[in-house]
Amino acid sequence: MEAPVPSGTTEAKIVVVTEDGDTNQKQPQSSSSAADGVSPSLHVREDREEVVARASRLAEELATQWQGGFTLSAPRVRPQPGAADPFTFYTAVLRRPRLVLAPMVDMSELPFRMLCRKYGAELCYTPMYHSRLFAEEAKYRQMEFSTCPEDRPLVVQFCGNDPEVLLKAAKFVENDCDAVDLNLGCPQGIAKRGNYGSFLLDKCYWPLLYAMVRKLYENLKVPVFCKIRLLPSLDDTLQLARMLQDAGCQLLAVHGRTRDNKGLYCTPADWDSIRIVKEALAIPVIANGNIAQFEDIEPCLEATRCEGVMAAWAALNNPALFSGQVPDKVALAIEYLDMCEAYPTQPKSIRAHLCKLLKKQFQIHEDLRERMLTHTKTLPAIRTLVETLKHRLDNDIPPVLRPPKEQIEEVDDGEAMEGGALFAQDDDEF
Repeated sequence: MEAPVPSGTTEAKIVVVTEDGDTNQKQPQSSSSAADGVSPSLHVREDREEVVARASRLAEELATQWQGGFTLSAPRVRPQPGAADPFTFYTAVLRRPRLVLAPMVDMSELPFRMLCRKYGAELCYTPMYHSRLFAEEAKYRQMEFSTCPEDRPLVVQFCGNDPEVLLKAAKFVENDCDAVDLNLGCPQGIAKRGNYGSFLLDKCYWPLLYAMVRKLYENLKVPVFCKIRLLPSLDDTLQLARMLQDAGCQLLAVHGRTRDNKGLYCTPADWDSIRIVKEALAIPVIANGNIAQFEDIEPCLEATRCEGVMAAWAALNNPALFSGQVPDKVALAIEYLDMCEAYPTQPKSIRAHLCKLLKKQFQIHEDLRERMLTHTKTLPAIRTLVETLKHRLDNDIPPVLRPPKEQIEEVDDGEAMEGGALFAQDDDEF
């Protein structure tokens, strides 16, 4: 399968969102200029009491609307006029994808999506974007979101806890994607501090979840999807899934672990519970969890009976995962850099991918890994470093011994930590 856009010089058009919400096309910037600046952090704190109060107000509004309180036995909402049946949409628009690239913060960006599509990914999610930042900051939108005509079908994922803000953010991308997804699965501390992701799965927030999904369903041109984790109680998980479906969710991705089942000692994803959720719903369901290699895909589909399988961690280790191939890692790294030439992205994402993809090689050639994390700020510099690694491996050149710590040139701490934090990030979400 040929790559959609050749490497090197290219005439590829990249779609970006302008300040007023319109989209335009621009020629890719040079790698150095595209790399300038660092995207705003997702560390946006939201007062928990304020979010709980918002959920309570919405529960009261829904109680008035339904005249029976916010209960899961409330009448199922009628589809919006002209809305496609979820399975019709899944087949006609998404083209029945079975192989899905998961949303990953800073790592499912455009060039990586295009590389995974080359090797068989049939549906891709963007990184998770913070809805408040995306709605309010033009620079954040311009730096973080980009796509191109070949980048379809595409799902844009947001996190957040305010229906109006979430809708405002989604409106910026509805013309450049096939669906918008609400992240309800992130289990990390950053999500806890910001009151989003899996920390909205507690029952006190369910009226808020209903309101957010319903707000998107009623006001977007494209369908709304959700991604969740299992709750400690399977019955609660089923109630949650039905509630999201009734609110207007047209596809549900289910990670087969609970919020607390994460970290180094997390247990395997529960495919049986995913199957039970799938059988309880009338919308497509995507299974997530326990996909370490291509050979895990069919067993997962058989066990869960889901429409598709979502992978993240395994794709970071091998972007050719969905093809069943296991290419040389350095060759894949060079292919990824070719994609970055065609679709410029931020150096932090490039370094993070290379640290993951070339982990074993960098464990031997530690000097190159350290140089990449601390001294390479442009794509040409990163490419030179990878070519140096390839030259060493092809010619059996031993690694250069690292100099004593006091001889290492000092660099900005933020720059040094940026790639290192991503290199060490928790794998269980994937």
